[in-house]
Amino acid sequence: MKIVKAVGASRTRSVKEKVRTMRRIRLAVIACVGMLALALSAVPAQAVTDPVARAATSTVSQLERGPGRAAAWECPYGYSCYYDDNNGLVPLTPPLRCGVHDLRGGPYQNKINSVFNNSSVWVFLDIWRNAGYWEEYARILPGEKVTIHTNDIDRIWIGC
Repeated sequence: MKIVKAVGASRTRSVKEKVRTMRRIRLAVIACVGMLALALSAVPAQAVTDPVARAATSTVSQLERGPGRAAAWECPYGYSCYYDDNNGLVPLTPPLRCGVHDLRGGPYQNKINSVFNNSSVWVFLDIWRNAGYWEEYARILPGEKVTIHTNDIDRIWIGC
């Protein structure tokens, strides 16, 4: 009987350790997602308002386009760019490179109206469904300029 109790106690202890480890992993993932959301929401505001950063990615000088106006579909090669209008005139985010960019809860959620994929990889736009799954809305080929007919984009997936 003592042997059975000792084995049962060690099993209970290992299950408790597993639960604690899983809680630590969940907390670490939540912290990483929070930091990513913070980084995505902080960087774009700086990039859009900083004239030096805007000039570095521009293909048309500020003098040629006039004050306060961006060139249509302005986007450096190797990036995909997102706009708050149908003609690629009002940049919404800084140019993005490969990876998954979750927009939920951030300043760009449900605001993308047009996309210029000026890279050599595919871009996927997804919508989060409250039933608990992602639905692919669009696939954008390299070099393609697209007007989106929804304001529900919640995630951008850019191939690497």
